[in-house]
Amino acid sequence: MGFECESSNEENEKIRLTIDELRKFEGFETITDSDAETIIESLFQLAIIGYNIK
Repeated sequence: MGFECESSNEENEKIRLTIDELRKFEGFETITDSDAETIIESLFQLAIIGYNIK
């Protein structure tokens, strides 16, 4: 299930967490790229839901 945001895909990529940024958090230092991408997408979708609720 994907959520749409009013901003363009290019703008989304500028604000989306990167794998390297995620790995800076404690407990995520050795996460695989695949798992990191899944987590980042989930966090992004959660942020959109939270934004749309306000």
